[in-house]
Amino acid sequence: MLLFAAGFGAQCRADALDWLDSRATDDGSYTTAADPATPFQATAEALRAFSAAGAGARAGIPAARAFLFANPARNTEYLARQILLEPVDAGTPDRLAELLARQQPPPPFGDGGFGDAADTPSTVLDTAFALQALAARGQTGRPELASALGLLLNRQRADGGWSDGVNLSSVYLTALTMRALQSYRDRYALDDALDRAAQFLLSQRDADHLIGTTAETALALLAFAPQLFDTAIYQDTVTTLRAAQAADGSWDASVYTTALALRALAALASATPANPDLARVSGVITDAVDGTPLQGARVTLRGTEDRTTTTAADGSYRIANVAPGEIGLRVEQAGYLVISGRETATAGGRVTFNAALPRDPQPRLLTVTGRVVDAAGQAALAGARLRVIDSGTVTQSAGDGRFSLAGLAAGNYLVQVEATDFLPAQFSVAAAAGGSLDVGLISLKRVAGNDSGIRGMVTDALTRAPLRGVTITVNGSDSLYSAADGRFERRPV
Repeated sequence: MLLFAAGFGAQCRADALDWLDSRATDDGSYTTAADPATPFQATAEALRAFSAAGAGARAGIPAARAFLFANPARNTEYLARQILLEPVDAGTPDRLAELLARQQPPPPFGDGGFGDAADTPSTVLDTAFALQALAARGQTGRPELASALGLLLNRQRADGGWSDGVNLSSVYLTALTMRALQSYRDRYALDDALDRAAQFLLSQRDADHLIGTTAETALALLAFAPQLFDTAIYQDTVTTLRAAQAADGSWDASVYTTALALRALAALASATPANPDLARVSGVITDAVDGTPLQGARVTLRGTEDRTTTTAADGSYRIANVAPGEIGLRVEQAGYLVISGRETATAGGRVTFNAALPRDPQPRLLTVTGRVVDAAGQAALAGARLRVIDSGTVTQSAGDGRFSLAGLAAGNYLVQVEATDFLPAQFSVAAAAGGSLDVGLISLKRVAGNDSGIRGMVTDALTRAPLRGVTITVNGSDSLYSAADGRFERRPV
């Protein structure tokens, strides 16, 4: 992997990011005339590239996000792209609900896939985008998605690629579908389909080692990064992609292509694909009472080498490159009883260890910790007041912004956070089994100015002449009256 890390150097990245920055337009989008994509698609890829490069503070990003989320087009691809740009814990259930509503019924009543809109025929493109977006929001455990995966497997062609309709297999659709399937490989048997797809993409290399267009080559490398352990197989393609960067930092003078190239090189620099001589251990950890996925459960593997990981939002975990032999597995979560077991790992094999944890019959009290910061610069906020709503529990943040709400009974809570000169915020806590829960950073936005006010001018609707003595009523304040010139002002409100 060091070879890719060196190739994806700081100067290469900075030049490309600066070039992307310079492509911001007045409407907030990132686009050029050379883009083989719509402004929406190009802008979405640019934001994902900024995120992959750790450059989330670029000046044009807020306007670009506003452009994307205000877009009236609601086809499935665009809806999925919006979801992919949201944090995992984004409070936008309406978008997820809208996406899920577009899934066809499972067989025999439908094919289980996703179309361009609700009640439209399923396509490989829309199904792949939908599955990627749902995985990004921790939804891989939804049982109805099995039929969507089944549709993709059924539509894989004999050459290992994918297409929509009667067309030949497409590099774009095959790379896109590989990326979608990779998020579900720890829950379903998808390795054979993924291997066949990788072989199809490799077979499409031309004499210059490109796999279709420059953009398609970058997409293919994004699919290879978590899949192929032997990087020498496609090293020539990586070299060709790096060499294709122009002096101005771009690829093909295109926002869309440049963003994909940046994402591909970043993914290759950090990828840890599975070694075929070693095993992979994965599973899902849930609550034994109601089947709820448990996030943050600690999974410890003991074998030739001890390994530890924690579960994701959907309760899943994965430990790659495990030496063959007898292994022990132990699962722990605060407020639950420990479960352990033994398995045998084989070279190139896959071990699935799922566990439904019983709740501790003597649940512990809940302690909620975290840190309050200024959203503008992440500086610690001391003296912020935290109040558990419908409870007498109150605390204040310390000098470093940290706080602790202790002694709460296990359960669900809503917490109000307030600080002088800052807008209040709320966060929710769900801990059915008690224990300790760290909610991370709580960011408060500063109030603009020292106070707020209202002002205006009252005129005759026909003549536009100013009206004097008109009563203006402001909720929570005394009434005020317009002056001789029709103007009024009240501060503060």
